[in-house]
Parts: sequence; structure tokens; C-alpha cells
Amino acid sequence: SSPNFRRSPRCGYYESEYVFKRIHTILEFPVKHFAVSTNGIEKTLSFSQPFVLMEKSTTNGNPSSTDNLSGIRLPNDSTLTEIAEIIGPDTPVKVIEVGQQTEILGPQDKPIELGDYADYLKNCTKNHKVLNMISLEVSNSALNGRIQAPSIVRQIDWIDSIWPLDRRAKGDYPRVQKYCLAGMGGAYTDFHIDFGGTSVWYHVISGQKVFYFVAPTTRSLQAYQAWSSSPNQANTFFPDLLQAPDRCFKYELNPGETLIIPSGWIHAVYTPVTSLVFGGNFLHCSSILRQLQVYAIECKTHVGIAYRFPYFRQINWYLLCLLLPLCSQRIVIPNTPDKVVTARNHHEKHEDEYS
Repeated sequence: SSPNFRRSPRCGYYESEYVFKRIHTILEFPVKHFAVSTNGIEKTLSFSQPFVLMEKSTTNGNPSSTDNLSGIRLPNDSTLTEIAEIIGPDTPVKVIEVGQQTEILGPQDKPIELGDYADYLKNCTKNHKVLNMISLEVSNSALNGRIQAPSIVRQIDWIDSIWPLDRRAKGDYPRVQKYCLAGMGGAYTDFHIDFGGTSVWYHVISGQKVFYFVAPTTRSLQAYQAWSSSPNQANTFFPDLLQAPDRCFKYELNPGETLIIPSGWIHAVYTPVTSLVFGGNFLHCSSILRQLQVYAIECKTHVGIAYRFPYFRQINWYLLCLLLPLCSQRIVIPNTPDKVVTARNHHEKHEDEYS
């Protein structure tokens, strides 16, 4: 194999320093499990802490990964090789080298192709670098029709309920709703908050994911902002910076379970075995303040445009234009909110917000 893909001493850093040496200090998170029934659970759920959706099953009491009642639809029996055949094996993908937490490139410094990455996962040995693919958005591919988020997500997702249909029909909308993630055993994604304060749905097809959660309290968010800007970030285990009562909890997500992570929750993800996952991000009305709070943190910590929620300000303006007529005070706004949004958010120049 290419020397670029050979394992370096740094590859085991997160596995040895982060996960195993501190695992005894991290308690199990009391994630609530909701068995989905035909009556639905939408009215009883709150998005205040992570929870898991499990399909009621009549077979040995085990949850089913083919979820008809909660509305989720996924290619459950797929492998990454099959996914590559559907999407196209020459599709360029962003792959993270876990040891450095940076993108790794293929031959001639070009992005790795999906088919090559699938082959790498099948044939790699302990002498190869630990790689992780976490940002393949597939809504613009042949896989789009085979993936559907849980109904509780689709009912509140601003992209489905607020974004103008004419712009969506042109393909002009935030593409964040359908991700395919594939990581090797030993992969690790360091502590982060999902862009724009989005909530997340996350379903394991095969393998396992271990989540490390920190609740978004005022102090933990302040610590996170300082840690994100620190030159020692890569060598500092974020939970070591927490002050009581804030603490870190872990949760193991297994095949057939759908995890919902609410807005603003700080979390890291460890992959103990090679895994295939589908998921998506969504904004919604129950977390407006938290979403704006996370957006402000992104501005203060100079998060790059490539790592921000696309059209974040525009979608918030669309919401505002829909809500203004409901205000008791009489406010005159145009009947075409698209003009207001376009005028105020032309090209969304984030760099202006850093000053």
C-alpha cells in the first residue's frame, strides 16, 4: 500500500489516551428508550436530552432495524461497497485520518474515491492508518430515495417545513439531511457541537458507536468555546476541563437503534468496530435559542464556512417572515419573503461577522 496509508504511532493516540485510560471515570448516560407504536410518540417527546427510538417487535422482543412505524427508511442490509455501487465508486469523499484528525488525500493529492475507501475498509490491516468517513451527504445521489428520516424529524425539520419549494426544486437548499458514515474500528471524532446547533438523528446499520455526551450548560459551553480556541486543543481531553456538576457520560449505540441528539449537546464518537451509519441534521422551533447560541460560538471561534450549516441565516429569516404576521403588533412585511431573505443574506458572508 501507499506509505500515506501506513499506520503511524499517532494513530493509537485517541484509542489509548482518550478512551481506555479514562473510561473508568465516565458513567453510562441514562438515555431514554422509546418503543414506537402505531399511536406515535411525537406528542410525548422533548428534545432536552438524547433519546433512542426502538421499533416494537413481536419477534423475541428484539428491535427491528426495518422501521415502518417511526417512518424511518434505510438500506439496512447494505455494505459500503454496495453503497459505492449505487452512488458511484468514483465519488470523491472526505476521509479523516484519526491520528491527526485531519483529511487524508489519495494519489496526486486528490480526494479519496468512495470505491477505493470501501476497498480499504475491507482489506486494511493493523498496520494501516485508522480512517473515518463522516461527511458523505447523499441527498443528491441515487441513494436519496432509499433513505428517509424518522417521522418526528421530518415533521419539525425547517428544511421540509420552511424552505421555499421552488428553491428546493432547483436543488438550492441546505444539503444536510442524509449522511452516510463509515468508520474503521478505532476511529474517533473529537468533542464537537453539530453545526448551527442542529439536532441529529443517527442510525447504526452495522457495527457499534460509543458516544461521550456533555450537556450544554452555560459553564460547559464556555469551557467548550475556550477549548475550541486553545492551541492545546488536540492534546487536551475536553471533559478534564469540566467543573462539577458538569460531567461526561457515555452511551453505546447498537444496530437497529436510532439516536436523537438535541441541539447544542457536546459529544465525541468512538468506533470500536468497523461501522456503517446513516443520519442527518435538522433545525427546528423547539431549539431556536440554543441554535443561535451555537451559531454565535461558531462566529467567535472562527469556524470556517465549509464547516457551517449552509444558508443558516437565510433559513432563520424565512422562519421570521412566517412568524411576524402572528405578532400582536401590526407589522407590514412583503408577501414574498424570499426577497427579504435574499436582500439581507446575499451570499452569507460569514467573515463579516467575525469583526
